[in-house]
Amino acid sequence: MKMTINSLHLKNFKGCKEKTVEFSGNTKVLGANSAGKSTLFCAWMWLMAGVNEHLVSNPNITPYGESECESVVEAELTIDGKPCRISKSQKYKEKIDDSGKTVSSTVNSYTINGVEKSATSFVTEMKERGVDMDNFLMLSHVFAFTADTSKKGREEMRKVLFEMVKDISDLDIAKEMSGIAELTIELGKGYKVEEVEQMAKQSLKKLNDTYGKSGELIDAKISGLIEGKAEVNEAGIVEREMDIKEHIMQTEAEIAELNGENTKVRIMELENKLREIDAKAKDDFYKERQEHIDKHNDIIDKYRDVETVINTANKVIFENENEIENCNTLLESLRIDYDSVFKKQYEGSSTCPVCKQDLPKLMLADAKANFEADKARNLSSIQSAAARVHRDIDDKEKLIADAKETISRVTPSLEMLKGQLEDWEKVSITEPRLEDIPEAVSLQAEISSLKAETTNSSDMKLQGLNEYLESLKNDLRTIDGDYKSIENNRIIDEKASELRDQKKSVEIQRANHEKMIYEVETFKKFKNNKLSDEINSHFNIAQFRLYRVLKNGSIEDDCAILVNGKELNSQLNQSTQILALTDVIAGLQTFKDQELPVFLDDHALFTSENDNAIPLKCQTIRLIAKEGIKELMVE
Repeated sequence: MKMTINSLHLKNFKGCKEKTVEFSGNTKVLGANSAGKSTLFCAWMWLMAGVNEHLVSNPNITPYGESECESVVEAELTIDGKPCRISKSQKYKEKIDDSGKTVSSTVNSYTINGVEKSATSFVTEMKERGVDMDNFLMLSHVFAFTADTSKKGREEMRKVLFEMVKDISDLDIAKEMSGIAELTIELGKGYKVEEVEQMAKQSLKKLNDTYGKSGELIDAKISGLIEGKAEVNEAGIVEREMDIKEHIMQTEAEIAELNGENTKVRIMELENKLREIDAKAKDDFYKERQEHIDKHNDIIDKYRDVETVINTANKVIFENENEIENCNTLLESLRIDYDSVFKKQYEGSSTCPVCKQDLPKLMLADAKANFEADKARNLSSIQSAAARVHRDIDDKEKLIADAKETISRVTPSLEMLKGQLEDWEKVSITEPRLEDIPEAVSLQAEISSLKAETTNSSDMKLQGLNEYLESLKNDLRTIDGDYKSIENNRIIDEKASELRDQKKSVEIQRANHEKMIYEVETFKKFKNNKLSDEINSHFNIAQFRLYRVLKNGSIEDDCAILVNGKELNSQLNQSTQILALTDVIAGLQTFKDQELPVFLDDHALFTSENDNAIPLKCQTIRLIAKEGIKELMVE
């Protein structure tokens, strides 16, 4: 698409009362400062995009001091060789509100070839004529593409530039590279590069948060475990245990010899038998008590079941008796209806309502026959209804009879169960005592007698041996504590070993995630270089730096314009900057297939060399400040 401006007509626009400027191809507009050069630029931007020459949206275009005015900009264009006349007008009005404050309102309207359009339809129809209205500012204003230098603005620039790249997937690019096998596998699964990178970074962060950046949290756990180990000599403990047990056996033998082994064994046997008798008595008691409780629960369940049957039967009797009463009421109503219909006689007229003459006998007979037929049908219908009600009554009386029979049948069971409950409550089960068991009483007496004999035979030596035996047993219990320490040390060693294995696993995982992040960074560098070369092939003077390598080696998205390696906004003079920006527009216009007119303001900044090097194929309108020219001159 190629567009050229043939003329611009301004009316009540900023400082211009009314003026028409003709253009022919590339044009120079000369005039002194404030002569209206920038006003032409502003008018064109306002007409097409609703901004002024400085890209400010909805600029104030109403002449100063006007309280009610209509501003108009009209352009005669050629679009792909076809003429097109477009215009935009704005009605401005001021008024004073109730608070005394001055408020203003504006209303915009558009036309294309004299036909009025809304703002939306104006844009739509210009698109239909081939004009890229979505990117108009970017393709026609030197500073529009680079105006927003924020992070979001740079992202938008990158988005536009990457549209200039041939359609190639990240997986295809990865397959061109070596050393990124793991990333290539993940891309083959359908993941995006940024997703793979994010997953690797999140996993790495989780590992670092959980275990420390170098596993120091695991090391701290291992150190804590090791510090908890007890100082024990396992071989010495085993030897000491054997020595103590040997002394215990010797001491117990001496005590048995003094006590009389047979008496002691007999006492132990009797005591064991006594415990068996006690255990059996208690088992029998618990069993009998449980059977007693189970019997009670069984009677209660049966009693409740019979009660439920009786309650259900009583409910059936109550509900059906009420329904029989309703049926009898309905029967009485049907009897009244039947008598009323039965007594009805033919009361139709025997004369014609029109001519007042007697009806023919045949017609009169038909009328009476129809009356009698209707009467018979009504009586039959009432009789059928009454028969149905009688059947319902019979059915309900049958249900009542069945329910009463059920109550009569199960009531004796209820009385029997009440008797069983009363009998159960009379039974009392008490826990047995050894004093009540003759065999146990006999055993207790024998044990007491044998112990008395043993006590009488004790002496000072036996007391000393018993005390020594108790001290040996205490020493043995100490040995048990040492064995617990040995077992605890073994558990600690196992846990420490598990933690060391876990640390190895974590380090492997960390290395894998770091490798994936490295592969992503390597891929990004390769891709950015590849895509940067392809994007920059669309431009001759300007070159885009699309990423930066940070000190830590990672990649950061960027979008900076360079000319011969120097950044646009900080290292180049204004003439070279504008020349580079016109090159950007030229590349974008070529890619978008849009030759839109471009206004070049501040033309005095251009050197003659740069002016001749401007690469734009589209119509250019150079605005040149020249003192002494009060009225605009067009060349």
